[in-house]
Amino acid sequence: MYGNNPINEAIKAKSRHIKSLLLSDRQNSDNTKKWTQLCKQENIPLKTVRPEELDRLCDGAPHQGVIAYIDGYPGYDLSIIKTKEDKKHLVLALDCVQDPQNFGTLCRSALAFGVKYIILPKDRSVSVTASVCKASAGAVEHLKVIFVTNLSQALIKLKDDGFWVYGASLEGTTQKLTKIDPANKAVVVLGNEYKGIRPLVAKNCDQLVKIGMAGDFDSLNVAQAGTVILYDFYSKIFNVD
Repeated sequence: MYGNNPINEAIKAKSRHIKSLLLSDRQNSDNTKKWTQLCKQENIPLKTVRPEELDRLCDGAPHQGVIAYIDGYPGYDLSIIKTKEDKKHLVLALDCVQDPQNFGTLCRSALAFGVKYIILPKDRSVSVTASVCKASAGAVEHLKVIFVTNLSQALIKLKDDGFWVYGASLEGTTQKLTKIDPANKAVVVLGNEYKGIRPLVAKNCDQLVKIGMAGDFDSLNVAQAGTVILYDFYSKIFNVD
């Protein structure tokens, strides 16, 4: 993991074990002092190295002078969603989203708009990588990312538990987002960057949703569209002005 925010958020969330931290020996004194104190407080081994070593380890990615060796993301089971504890739930499901930047942006939006759980298929999907952690500015560390073998079956299980499933789509019988009054327990499904939601996944959605836009040009990517939909659902479900 690399970058100030991702590592800071991983430490704050205590979501996984940080084995050690590498710090550039060209950090300014304030940053060096901050990381030294934090590592001492959290009992994390700290080593200073040349910035060229960090460049090599990150293959040129923007590490901001700090790298952490950290346990892999554990992944969670669908059963972690405690449907009876909260009367209001907003869950995000991603049907084969593959771009780390899109996933990272969606993690930031999800955390901002009341989502606790993100569901992904185990295959043909992006995972929680260092690039995703950086793109999410550490937001992913505060979320529970659930990996499932079959997304359609997972949606059916959630529907049996009282959720309504809303799929973002430009095809089929869709309802404009502004016309949707989402259920208090809702799942928002977003599709692959190029192919959208797969037919079987769309079939298991209770309602297909589209964003009304000026003109015919589809100008929003999956992360942008997802952010718009999540904010709309969040404001309606949780009565946010």
